Amino acid sequence: MKRPAKPPNPPRELTREHFAFMRAVAQGLDERASWERHMAGPGDRADSRNIRRDVGLIRDAFAAAARREGRPGTARLVLIDPRQVADSPALPSLDEFARERGLEDFSEQEQAEAFAEAFGPADVGRAEHAKQSRRGRLVSHQLEALRWLEHRVVQDPAPEDALAFWLPPALVEKLARFQIATVQQLYLHIDARGFHWFRKIQGVGVSKAAKVVAWFRANEVALGLRLGPHVLAAPSELCENDRDGVVLPATGLVPLEKLLLPEKYGGAALLEQVDEWINSQRAAPTQRAYRQCAERLLLWATLVRERALRELGPEDLEAWLEFLAAPPAGWTGPRGGRRWSKAWRPMERAMSDRERGRAQRIVRSLLRSTCS
Repeated sequence: MKRPAKPPNPPRELTREHFAFMRAVAQGLDERASWERHMAGPGDRADSRNIRRDVGLIRDAFAAAARREGRPGTARLVLIDPRQVADSPALPSLDEFARERGLEDFSEQEQAEAFAEAFGPADVGRAEHAKQSRRGRLVSHQLEALRWLEHRVVQDPAPEDALAFWLPPALVEKLARFQIATVQQLYLHIDARGFHWFRKIQGVGVSKAAKVVAWFRANEVALGLRLGPHVLAAPSELCENDRDGVVLPATGLVPLEKLLLPEKYGGAALLEQVDEWINSQRAAPTQRAYRQCAERLLLWATLVRERALRELGPEDLEAWLEFLAAPPAGWTGPRGGRRWSKAWRPMERAMSDRERGRAQRIVRSLLRSTCS
């Protein structure tokens, strides 16, 4: 016997998209078009049965939120489907009633008494409001209730929020395996790795990744976090300006060509000397080796040792070689990382004795060239 499908759960968090969609539904707008406008993600298909199911689940979530706010009447109101309410003719206003009955010359009190005889005393005080039909009044009340409820329960996402507040549980669990638990941590992960940020996260493919990026883009103002072009397009599709703008010049762990060296450490003049020293080598492989070595030493001297190259003594160079033998995790990155990427790091792994010996010889040449 086939087991019945487990019923879907109401949304855990109510968003502005939920309220926009349900306002459209309450006003009788086309459900499919409204769902596609407010609720559909990339690649989602509008299915009438699923849309009706979503409407019911969202109504349940609205009612639960209203009850939590101590408004049981509002909870009952938002559960009503206006389409299922039998309509009634719109009641005339008191002026319209008086003209229809030829009572224009009667006093307002006399007109009100005649109106009460025709429609009941309960409606006399609501003669103007009675211009609306029964269904129209229900829609007005629902829209007012939704405005109140949205103001009370919808919150914009914040960087420190747990991902469980905003993303599906299965995706949250996959990200947790990579120590990604908050919106800020996920943003930093995506921003550092760019378009293919999801590749090593098992169970997260192109479609899920696109939905996550779309969520960040929809909430970038509230979060104050903006994903750059390197996240929105594959590396092969990025123009030179986009690539150049991914990593900004800084005094930090950046490639040599992006390093801003404070004057106390030698400033731009020292960087020019280093560049000339690198270019003095004709062979491209030698240039790469010289640049790599100079880059690592300058970054270490500036960020770790906090000294200028001219101030480095034998004990400093010995400490640098020990650093190369056991670099911290923040200094290492994947092999072949693009220099324009935020995932770039000056090292791939710890260096062997032989590699450090060669680095020591290259550094002696650098110091002779720049500090003499």
